[in-house]
Amino acid sequence: MTEKHQNNNTYALSESVIIRIYRQISLFSSVLFIGISLFKLYVHANFLILLTYFIISSSFILMTYFFSGKHAENKVRGKYLLIILYITVVVWDFITNGGLYSPALFLVFPVIVIVVFLFNKKNRIIITSTLFIIYTLLMGIQYFWPNLIPEKSALSPPVNLERTLAFMVSLLFTSLIIAEVLKQNNASKENASKSIIEKEKFLEIMSHMIRTPLNIINGFSNLLLEEGITKTEKNGLIKKMVKNAESLNRLVTNLSDLAIIQDKSLKLYPTKFTLIMLFDEIKKLGVELTKANHHHVDFVTYLPSKIQSEELQTDYQRLMQAMVHIIENAIKFTKEGSVKLTVSMDKDKFITFGISDTGIGMSLAEQEQLFHLINKQNTGFNQTEEGAGIGLNIAHGIINEMKGRIHIQSRLHMGTQVLITIPKDLTL
Repeated sequence: MTEKHQNNNTYALSESVIIRIYRQISLFSSVLFIGISLFKLYVHANFLILLTYFIISSSFILMTYFFSGKHAENKVRGKYLLIILYITVVVWDFITNGGLYSPALFLVFPVIVIVVFLFNKKNRIIITSTLFIIYTLLMGIQYFWPNLIPEKSALSPPVNLERTLAFMVSLLFTSLIIAEVLKQNNASKENASKSIIEKEKFLEIMSHMIRTPLNIINGFSNLLLEEGITKTEKNGLIKKMVKNAESLNRLVTNLSDLAIIQDKSLKLYPTKFTLIMLFDEIKKLGVELTKANHHHVDFVTYLPSKIQSEELQTDYQRLMQAMVHIIENAIKFTKEGSVKLTVSMDKDKFITFGISDTGIGMSLAEQEQLFHLINKQNTGFNQTEEGAGIGLNIAHGIINEMKGRIHIQSRLHMGTQVLITIPKDLTL
């Protein structure tokens, strides 16, 4: 959830938490309205009323689908349909079930709680105003056209029982929603606190990594000013300064990219290109990386001839960046053997790139912290290889923005395989 969206909410809940609460509300509502339908059957309500409540209960079952769907538009559509269903129930029950004595009026309480806690400020105002207008119109119908509403005695046993049960269920429902929201809010606050602490530690680690090459460059530049230093020594110092400057530049660039990803402000610019074009460039970069690491590693690519001319529409540069980060890691942690890049395409128009190596592999504990800001490499536990340990975080962020996913399979001392799956055509 973006910062702007959080500021517009009473409680700064993440989008996934809000969707989970909506799903729980939908399940509870479906059970509630099935119960109401059975009660209407018990008191011998007419066929139209029975049919309406069975349709409504079925609709709430459908709501659980909207809040379980893979597409974001389903979730947005679902929460508005949920409110519309509740308003429909209140209006229908008011007109067909005694007007002011209608038990459905008690459902206004949970509706207000849902609107207050789970909608942003703009939508709260719109929905609350709509509820006020609808309630005013219903009161107008009750006052000016009472003949449109069937008369019912509030003291008759069925009506009294229905109103009592409706009040108790509404109170329970409202309490459960508030309790769930408060629970998730506390969990969100704890996660936010942990995230802040993690980011502070990460910044501390990165500042140390930035200072290290700066100090080396500064120290060697002072040595160059000393008298009596030979040309060979000068060349050696200059090479070390250049190497550290390149390392510093790479780290600053990566930190900039990571900050953009963390801030949810990464922009993608889809273009059309073929797989063979992508593979040709990656192959050149892969060979250069293996030479630079001085490892006995072969970089191999396999592109099936039948899909060489397949066109992708996605951000070419960002995809290249993500794949190079992963390939660079694979080469870095493979002392000998090979790093292989393959590709496949399924019938659903998803492309899967596989990057496998014969390197040192990872334990399950190491795999669990791969996408954390603070991981084993950047905390300094692994001093055998250069790098800040944030390349995989950048790749993960880019692939997520491309509506794809990264799956990693690895065994200690037996190599690693990284699978990158993205849609063939990226629609923004």
